[in-house]
Amino acid sequence: MTNLIEAHTHADLMPYEAYEELALKGVNRIITHSCYVGASRATTLFDHYHQLLKIFTNNAQKNGLKLFITVGIHPLGIPEDWPKVIDILPTFLEKETIIGLGEVGLHFDTALEAEVLKTQVELAKSLNVPIDLHLPPKNRSEVVTKTLDILAKVGIDPQKVVIEHVHTDVIKMVNEFGAYAGLSLGEGRLSPQDILENAPLFQRGMLNSDYINFVYRRYDAVPQAVHWLKLHGVDVSFLEAIAFRNAEECWKI
Repeated sequence: MTNLIEAHTHADLMPYEAYEELALKGVNRIITHSCYVGASRATTLFDHYHQLLKIFTNNAQKNGLKLFITVGIHPLGIPEDWPKVIDILPTFLEKETIIGLGEVGLHFDTALEAEVLKTQVELAKSLNVPIDLHLPPKNRSEVVTKTLDILAKVGIDPQKVVIEHVHTDVIKMVNEFGAYAGLSLGEGRLSPQDILENAPLFQRGMLNSDYINFVYRRYDAVPQAVHWLKLHGVDVSFLEAIAFRNAEECWKI
């Protein structure tokens, strides 16, 4: 396959040569979700968004890749003056390559995180844009339940929701809600074997590396998984769905 989508990475943490390698391995579109851990002021996030739009979009273009961006307030980087970010997000969302809100959600499941999440879900609904939601490594069922409750109360269209980092522990809840599922690959995440063995559960999934450079992750996890699944005889229509079609449908790219 030569039209793969890397559906969740952090382009600002990728080495330059990663863009070339992804292009060589069949990826032609990348979705990078904003995430600035420890942001103390709204201006920090604005600078982060501008870097994605300029520096890392340019890195992708030089290697024949199209970089799409989501912007928002990650639960691990909620600045003290976070309402200022909410006020400016609609302006960023007017830019052609910014396609939605993300990465947002709950991590430590605090009252502040819930307030910031609800505000961003309301914004996504009002602007009619997709939203990408983070799941933490712990208390996952509880966090999914609370996240889906916020989504339902706001009344956002499930077709515009991606729940990230799902595994067999929470995928049924995500499917019942009607959202897309981010299939993050790697150690402690999903393996190609997991996907092969549970394919019916992951029909609405999107393969991704969730690449960061401060723990072990492979930035080529998506083409690697596609290659492995092809070798093991996975249904072609299923593979196309999780490798690019679901992302195309949700993010309109």
